[in-house]
Amino acid sequence: MFYDSGYSGSSLSTAQCTGCPSGRYTEGTGEYVQGGNPCQGCEAGKYSGEAASTCIGCEAGKYSGEAAASACTSCEAGKYSTATAATTESTCISCPVGEYSSAGATFCNSCEAGKYDETTGGSTGCQDCPAGSYTTTGGR
Repeated sequence: MFYDSGYSGSSLSTAQCTGCPSGRYTEGTGEYVQGGNPCQGCEAGKYSGEAASTCIGCEAGKYSGEAAASACTSCEAGKYSTATAATTESTCISCPVGEYSSAGATFCNSCEAGKYDETTGGSTGCQDCPAGSYTTTGGR
């Protein structure tokens, strides 16, 4: 938080504390700024909520390519990422054939027995084996 410079007179007692907006932070306490703003933007790969004193790295399964982000973007369904504080969508890796994931995943799940998936480039789920066929293990 910082003191808003919009006060009248010379007394700080009439100043208001103002929180930094989402995506920005200030480390100091009791800061006073007249005609300025001490809030700094979070770097790519990090985010913050309102009135933050620090930025938080994006969790695995998410990324942020923008500075001053208020949230991270989840890897799309069918992809996963184990990287933290990721700055690009390219850290999201497609699940291999026979595996699937939901949005924001940190790993892919194998298809269950009786189900299969032949999708290349990431899948969001597996399908039942057609009538007259089966699998004893999940997969392709």
